[in-house]
Amino acid sequence: SDADLVDCAALGDRFTQIAIALRVRVTPPVCAALAEIGGGDALIELVDNPGAEIPHSAYARMLARHGDVADLREAMLARPDLPLTIRQSIAVAVAETLRQFVLERGWMSAERTERVTREACEKTTIALSDRVDSADIISLVEHLHASDQLTPALMLRAVLSHGLGFAEAAFAELADIPLARAAALLQDRRGAGFPALYRKAGLPQGLFPAFDAALSALREPAKDGAAAGLHLSRRMIERVLSACSRLPADDAGKLLALLRRYESEAAREEAREMSLALIDDAALDAALGHVEEGIARAIAVRSRLAA
Repeated sequence: SDADLVDCAALGDRFTQIAIALRVRVTPPVCAALAEIGGGDALIELVDNPGAEIPHSAYARMLARHGDVADLREAMLARPDLPLTIRQSIAVAVAETLRQFVLERGWMSAERTERVTREACEKTTIALSDRVDSADIISLVEHLHASDQLTPALMLRAVLSHGLGFAEAAFAELADIPLARAAALLQDRRGAGFPALYRKAGLPQGLFPAFDAALSALREPAKDGAAAGLHLSRRMIERVLSACSRLPADDAGKLLALLRRYESEAAREEAREMSLALIDDAALDAALGHVEEGIARAIAVRSRLAA
């Protein structure tokens, strides 16, 4: 029974825990028990087992206990039923591991390492919210809010990356209003209700011009041929920079620095995509050249045989 297996997992050794994790079917209560007391090897086998019915809370507990085990993280990411919140937590765990590694080697200052790690986590979080349903986005936003990761910088990045769904869920969460109401206020082309929504969400007043300009640009039809996925838009960043350039220097200093970093990141992304496109075009030209050469040789051979 499940109770017997839970007792065996609690009292047994590593071999016993692995044997339980490898059963044809592992029920949620047994998975939860292994997540709570199992060793890293047993948890890897459990996650690799397609017959394991792992509840969401068990994933979170595994990550909390053995998040530093790379093989366990990879096994979890391969699960099709892994919750979006856990995927984001794994990204944060990997970023933290890399941050500690860089600090130990002394490759960057602590301040710069912290900023690079934070911005990498923000970028990954926004990317994870792409092409998922609204329920997953709401769960992700609630998780971010509960873990103090739902920052104004993350929300601004979402808007500048065409992530309207994420922004709607974030404003609804912070303002404690229904998602449909927040969506209507953000998508209103007149923007009449957005100042009230912004105040209710409790975001810094100094960032309001940036959000206002970004949402104004987001409501307009795309003119820069936005690529697939949620990426920073240089057009929108330029609009926001222009709107914020008139602010007093004391108010705009940190904001303009953040926007400049976003602008540089967007330029790098565009350059990378262009390079990949050129590589693909070159590979296609080479392949077509080989095909044409093969056809010509086949025609020549056939002509000689006919003669």
